[in-house]
Amino acid sequence: MFALAAVRTAVGLVHVGRVGRLAAVGFGHAGVVPGRAAAMHDGPVLDGAGLQRGDLLAVVLVRGAGAGFAWAGGSTAVAGDPVDLVRQAAAADPRWVWWTARETAAPLVAAGIRPRACWDLGAVGRLAHGLRREDAPAVWAAARGLPEPRLTSGPPDLLDLGGDSALLPDGQLSRAWLADLDLPRAAGLAALALQVQAAQEQLLVALPDPRAAPAEPPLRVLTAYAESAAALLAVELEHDGLPVDREVAAEQLRAEIGPRPGDARAEAEHRAARDAEVLRHFPGGPVDLRNPAQVKALLARIGLDLPDTRAWRLEPFADSTPAVAALLAWRRAERTSTTYGWGWLDRNVGSDGRWRGSWGAADAAAGRMSAAGG
Repeated sequence: MFALAAVRTAVGLVHVGRVGRLAAVGFGHAGVVPGRAAAMHDGPVLDGAGLQRGDLLAVVLVRGAGAGFAWAGGSTAVAGDPVDLVRQAAAADPRWVWWTARETAAPLVAAGIRPRACWDLGAVGRLAHGLRREDAPAVWAAARGLPEPRLTSGPPDLLDLGGDSALLPDGQLSRAWLADLDLPRAAGLAALALQVQAAQEQLLVALPDPRAAPAEPPLRVLTAYAESAAALLAVELEHDGLPVDREVAAEQLRAEIGPRPGDARAEAEHRAARDAEVLRHFPGGPVDLRNPAQVKALLARIGLDLPDTRAWRLEPFADSTPAVAALLAWRRAERTSTTYGWGWLDRNVGSDGRWRGSWGAADAAAGRMSAAGG
């Protein structure tokens, strides 16, 4: 059984079975590119392709060499600067199809290209198959109903055969073929991307539309558009960052944890002063407030014999016990100081006043956008 990942609660995705969903989708055989044969293109980018606004256009970039493109009527490999080629092709305003925005869209965004619409195969793979990976072999296998391939890193090994063909005898996408990606293969990989997109869309279209008045495009396809846009947004956020007012942030930090320490010694003195403000409420010698066992023993000194020192267990005593109120206030300040304090501000907010982290379109647990690196 497989399941749709419930990555957006609002659309109410349901669990479905794999049987019969992909039967009508035609996949190319090993070494065969769907549509017309890929050829090196030396004229205007996609001249004669007849693309209209919103038509699907798959793209695979080859750094320093060019790009492979595929559309409903064929595929082509174009030599040149990949970013410049995409910029030219963007004049048709297509819906871009790529294996993953992190791999394809990142260099485009860095060059100032902002795609209007896309279909991210990795993002939709999470939606349609519950994938936790977005690499091409895993996304391809899910679309074809194959077992998920082993996750490997580094160059292909003896188990990665079939270097001259895109597909292995068992139907899996060849890592050896991908590892030696040139322009003709990029066009072939773009054509395979269109096959996966067709399979994903067919799967989503087959699901019921719970809206009172279903319309085109179906709700599940709209969700695929949204997930793809979220994946692109994550790339844009990493590049552009979010604005942070340093003065406002500094004011909040001063109120919460005190003035900016001038050096490591001053920082240690500030920590000791915060500790002392709590410890003065308790009889006996000092303890390490960062050690839960010692804090539990400290609370016992004032008659609070508790099973643990979790905040929710201490909060009922805060109004009546100044020592507990001081301890909870210390925890808030300590968390701010160590996680989002002066060091965080210096490390993560650039000179342009923007914070840049590592963004994910959907985390594995809840399907929400997430950020790391500060």
